[in-house]
Amino acid sequence: MEYVLVQVLIQVLSAVLIALATAAIRRVFAWL
Repeated sequence: MEYVLVQVLIQVLSAVLIALATAAIRRVFAWL
């Protein structure tokens, strides 16, 4: 059960990081 929770946490964190990265890239391109 804990293993499943860890996997879910990793997926959520990776999704958040990807969203932040895409937002940052879009903001950089907007500045360009």
